[in-house]
Amino acid sequence: MKKHHLKTDPQVFQQSLAGLKPFEIRLNDRDFAVGDILVLQETTTTGFRIQEGAPLEYTGSELVTEITSIVSGYGLSDGWVVMGVKPA
Repeated sequence: MKKHHLKTDPQVFQQSLAGLKPFEIRLNDRDFAVGDILVLQETTTTGFRIQEGAPLEYTGSELVTEITSIVSGYGLSDGWVVMGVKPA
């Protein structure tokens, strides 16, 4: 089991926090596995804005989840996965 700290856009973080989004779509650059822990860390702005040069800042809000399933393929670009998650 690994623990992964992941930057999360504000709108997406709030949906996850409210229980409306029990999944994560991510590039599988960390070798995610069922049972791993995801620590979602809310950023103050979107990843797109950060790529444009906005500073990476966190709100301090976190949500800890556990990966329950992983799906690749099915129209996802190579290397991308959808992970089912539940509160840890």
